[in-house]
Amino acid sequence: MSAAALPSRGALAKAGVLETDAALAMLAELPTDLVEHVAAQLPECADPDAALNGFIQVWSAHRSIVIALGEQQLRALLVLLGASPVVSEHLQRHGEDLR
Repeated sequence: MSAAALPSRGALAKAGVLETDAALAMLAELPTDLVEHVAAQLPECADPDAALNGFIQVWSAHRSIVIALGEQQLRALLVLLGASPVVSEHLQRHGEDLR
């Protein structure tokens, strides 16, 4: 992914991300079309760092399922992951629950 597609450290900090360098590295793992959506939802999350970390873990385990999710489902997933790290652990093991 090109660096131009990634949000700035300042934009991530404004969204509530504490570990901006780690967040940029995680976002760089995603396809360009997902980066904008994921970054836009981070301010809505109780813990944006946990939401992004959880999302990357679920993405790594179940890419085809995550790609098939609609915009509202992705938003709900990020908000949920930012509220509960246990959900991330569960979804890594049980990707079918994403549907």
